[in-house]
Amino acid sequence: MNIIKHIYNLILNGWSFAHKKEKCLGYPPIIALEPTNACMMKCIMCPRQYMKRKVGFMDFELFKKIIDQTKGYTNLISLELFGDSLLHPKIEQMFDYLSKKGIVSQISTNATSLSNKVIEKVLNSRLDILLIALDGIDDKTYKKYRGEYADYKKAVIQINNLLKRKIEGKRKKPFIDIRMLGLPGLQEHFDMFKKQWEKPGIDKISTNTFHTFGGSVKEIDVSKIKSSKWVYHGVCYKPWEGLHIMWDGRVVPCCFDYDGKVILGDLNKETLEEIWNGKKMQELRKQFLIKNLKLNPLCASCGERKHMELGKFFPLDTFFLKSIIYCLYQRNQNKRIIKKIKKAWDRVR
Repeated sequence: MNIIKHIYNLILNGWSFAHKKEKCLGYPPIIALEPTNACMMKCIMCPRQYMKRKVGFMDFELFKKIIDQTKGYTNLISLELFGDSLLHPKIEQMFDYLSKKGIVSQISTNATSLSNKVIEKVLNSRLDILLIALDGIDDKTYKKYRGEYADYKKAVIQINNLLKRKIEGKRKKPFIDIRMLGLPGLQEHFDMFKKQWEKPGIDKISTNTFHTFGGSVKEIDVSKIKSSKWVYHGVCYKPWEGLHIMWDGRVVPCCFDYDGKVILGDLNKETLEEIWNGKKMQELRKQFLIKNLKLNPLCASCGERKHMELGKFFPLDTFFLKSIIYCLYQRNQNKRIIKKIKKAWDRVR
């Protein structure tokens, strides 16, 4: 089973981090893969506004080549980085290919893309998790953050249309999580947002953490955001966690690298394994371990590092327990027992 292989792999890579190893013992899992960096919106909280790299769409043959290399060690792939995945002409085939390989598929989209045609594609595909980003409670707040092309009324109509068709078709998938960023002017209205969307077809209503993408987004005053729990310092776990892949096959350190400032490898020329413990990736890990990021401006300016301290007795700690629960939750969100375990964990952690 892929889930067993994935959990075993978590142990190996977690052990490598806990013992401060530049080389990971485990296989490289894919965290995120970008079908496209194209998007119709102009959101002020998104670094796409500064993006200089070419807009394009991943070749489907390259996609299959990359997925074939996962070998069961990847549990879930988020099909996104800096674009709306639903704009890719072969996104349905991508969902289906991931399903065939036993990998959970997840995408995030704004409601603007949910036309009748796209809704049919989503519901007839094997997409597992659909995150709908609706950062607003009315047209004023929606336009403030989502830009001039945002239309709150249209967004609500299209989401309701999706829910109606999902219920009429008695479909359990995709698991729909409608979410709102914890932004100034929005976070205090989350209770209202929650009431608006407590309806059949919605599986989860959540608020998502706002990130400045390594300090890139300066248009939003983060001092007005109540919680600063998202700020981390120290050794970043991401270089030991997995790979982030742009539409052209190049690999970057994490989802904050919107413009490919730090390229760790190219999957057109190298394999996942070659990049995972290649010279550039090991050098990146070393920079964190010796606390010298002078040669890496992206990570040096980042105040949102995914800092974590794992004990030498890993995996006998809460991080590993959390990882197992999260893996099970990703695969079985609609099962009552898994929901209860996840809810109990969130309460005590």
